[in-house]
Amino acid sequence: TGIEHVFFGSVAEKVLRHSPFPVFIIPCKKKLERS
Repeated sequence: TGIEHVFFGSVAEKVLRHSPFPVFIIPCKKKLERS
C-alpha cells in the first residue's frame, strides 16, 4: 500500500544515507504473477 511504501521507503533511505558501509537496497515483490 502507499502507507507501507512511505514507511519502508523512508527507513531504507535513512539506512542508505547514514550507513558508513555500502548498502544495497533490493525491493521485494509481494505478489508473484503466474501465467
